[in-house]
Amino acid sequence: MVILRVETQKTGETKINFYQNGKDIKQIMPPSINEAAIAINKFLLDKKIKVDGIYYFVGPAGFSRLRAAAAYCAGFGLGADVPVGGYKKWLDSYQNKLPQQKFKRLVYSNSK
Repeated sequence: MVILRVETQKTGETKINFYQNGKDIKQIMPPSINEAAIAINKFLLDKKIKVDGIYYFVGPAGFSRLRAAAAYCAGFGLGADVPVGGYKKWLDSYQNKLPQQKFKRLVYSNSK
């Protein structure tokens, strides 16, 4: 199971983490969400990895950066047909629970 985590920080940076079976396998810190999208796609294509779920940080951070990250994650989730949810505080248990979890702020989930 692979989980993608996107976090926009107060400093203006974007932090991307990939978790596979509960372990952090890759961290990317691009300067913008646009460069984050390119880095995410490149990593997934190079490693031939399929994402099983996506988390994105809901704040506090700059409103425009939060909206851009949420929009990217929602679009990615819709296109890849994986659940997407927001979080305020990251808990290590999230990386294993996303596909089964009921979100308070669920952005997208295919209910097949």
